[in-house]
Amino acid sequence: MGCLRVVLTVLLGLSVSLPLSAAQLRIGILDWRATEDFQRYWLPTLAGLQQALPEHALALYPMQPAELEQALAEQRVDFVVTNPGHYVSLSSRYGLAPLATLESYLGPWPLHQVASVLLVAADSDIETLTQLRGRHLAAVSEDAFGGFQIMADELQQQGFDPRRELGGLTFTGFPMDQLLTRLLNGEFDAVVVRSCLLELHARMTADPELAQRFRILSERDDGYPCAHSSRIYPAWPFLTTAHTDPALARRVAQVLLSSPAVVTDSGYSQWQVPVSYQSVYQLFERLRVGPFAAFPRNPLAAWLHQNRLWIVSGSMLVLLLLGHYLHSRYLIRRRSLQLLQAQTSIRQRDAELAHLSRRQQMGELTAALAHELNQPLTAINNYARASVNYLHKDDTALLQARPRLQQAAELISAQAEQAGATISRLRRLLRREPVHPQQILLLQPVEEALELAAAFLQQANVSVRLEPEGLAVQVYVDRTALLQVLLNLLRNAVDAMDAQSDGPHEIRIKAGVGCNAQRCVLELQDNGSGLDESVRDRLFEPFVTTKADGMGLGLALSQRLLEAADAELEIESQPGQGVCARIILPLATESNRTINKDPQYDESCNDTHRR
Repeated sequence: MGCLRVVLTVLLGLSVSLPLSAAQLRIGILDWRATEDFQRYWLPTLAGLQQALPEHALALYPMQPAELEQALAEQRVDFVVTNPGHYVSLSSRYGLAPLATLESYLGPWPLHQVASVLLVAADSDIETLTQLRGRHLAAVSEDAFGGFQIMADELQQQGFDPRRELGGLTFTGFPMDQLLTRLLNGEFDAVVVRSCLLELHARMTADPELAQRFRILSERDDGYPCAHSSRIYPAWPFLTTAHTDPALARRVAQVLLSSPAVVTDSGYSQWQVPVSYQSVYQLFERLRVGPFAAFPRNPLAAWLHQNRLWIVSGSMLVLLLLGHYLHSRYLIRRRSLQLLQAQTSIRQRDAELAHLSRRQQMGELTAALAHELNQPLTAINNYARASVNYLHKDDTALLQARPRLQQAAELISAQAEQAGATISRLRRLLRREPVHPQQILLLQPVEEALELAAAFLQQANVSVRLEPEGLAVQVYVDRTALLQVLLNLLRNAVDAMDAQSDGPHEIRIKAGVGCNAQRCVLELQDNGSGLDESVRDRLFEPFVTTKADGMGLGLALSQRLLEAADAELEIESQPGQGVCARIILPLATESNRTINKDPQYDESCNDTHRR
């Protein structure tokens, strides 16, 4: 009813001197104090408009923020006078533009500037901003520029979030004066009001001691005459709306800027060129209100929210790919373990088969070894008996027989060493050990194999032609495995030549460095009839044999034993030209590759052996 009464008073007062057909000049004004003060504060300031624009009827409408925004939305006002915060908030929606800024003093108080003041009761225990945590704060409105927004920005810049750290936050609505009374009544712990309100209220109520009943938190001393707890902002622009005639807006601006100051006994008011409201825009940007309400407080969080569907989809895809990768790694690892176990099982089985093959070879060598060991044992027995007989003679004869006794003792020792060496080689051959490559002289295992095979070679009337020149090379191979392979190849060569009728039987053993001087090739060539075509392509298959009592494991095991030491076994046979077995071994060191190559072997190198 107060607003309606004032509007009617203004309209009736102005209509006395205007024609009935005069167009209205509608001005909406934000009334931040009691509506009863409207006529005393604004009418003198805008009186010059009516005199300069007699063809228009001046209509002033004091409104609360919501009423003023609705009037703009319905285009019921042509011009607006409001505080800077309300202007910035409305400008993004209604296209307002400032024509002038009000400079107004009421006594010593500059009403054209705006700040906030944070008040507590004088007897309150709250002395600092940090002590507001958990307390109850009140303000008139969340959209009140001087009554809340300025102070909220100050608190946030000092690290205090009023919405999260206060025990309660109440917005009571206008008028703002009632916050002072309710604070003194103990309804709230602190209140936020516009600067100069405390001083004006004390003047209107004629209570000079009113300020002593309050205490100002975070008070600033920068020469501003009103109590305040924040920075100072420009205030109260005169604004034109987007639908106002530009020519009319230009005339109004000219009138406002050319009007003389309105001087009263308590102060004066005057319109001046619009000031910059950039500081207000920056405050709203920090608070993310008004035109910046859609701006995110946390850009990263806003981007994540905006792209959440893509992020979730991408995350799910990444998780699926990661799950697929981990599952694949699991399957690969499980398969690798299975293969490792299978390889371990194969190696163990190969070791068992190799040991079994050596036992078979031992069985085949038993008869020949009995004869081989019988010779040194018989010689030892004969020399020992002869020595005993000499010892039974008189001293003179014994002295004469002394050289013979010494010779007999040396022969006994040599024969015993030969028998011991033979037994030691057999024990080493029969020992169950894993394949362990090492650096050895190639000639040593070859001679050792010939010594072990001497018995069955002699029985089969097979001669061996050894060419030791190429065997003086260091190779990297397991000694026992190579010995077993050589014995098996010698046994196969003897069996192959024993099957043919006539002719001298001979095995030729030689070695040479391969075509690329990185590997050594050991050859065992017999002069038998060669291999049958039915088994030539299946030599290395287990249980394939041409012997009536053979197991068919010799060549298969030999190949596996050599492969475990990075060596190879090849069998070549031409009808009527015997069999050539080639063992290709890695050289031990670089210096061992400087030996002379076998010219005859180099000339016969084919593409299969050029490694």
